[in-house]
Amino acid sequence: MNRDKAKGAVNEAVGKAQRKIGKMTGSEKTEAKGAIRQAKGNLQQAKGTVKDAAKSLVRSARASANSTPRAKVTTRTTTTRVKTTRTRPV
Repeated sequence: MNRDKAKGAVNEAVGKAQRKIGKMTGSEKTEAKGAIRQAKGNLQQAKGTVKDAAKSLVRSARASANSTPRAKVTTRTTTTRVKTTRTRPV
């Protein structure tokens, strides 16, 4: 579990409690704030899930790249000399 998932779980729980308190007291404002906080928590958890999936994908790609045998490619390079002349500013 990464930070985003943990923060999201906390925000979701606090938002849910805030919504219930708003319903019990009849405060629409508190209930709305709770709903917003709960939605924020859900989004944070989704962000954390996406991050975990991306990290896992990168790890597996690196592992498969390291385990795949590579063909040895040899190339012959030639160098060409180029004579350059420098010009001085006037």
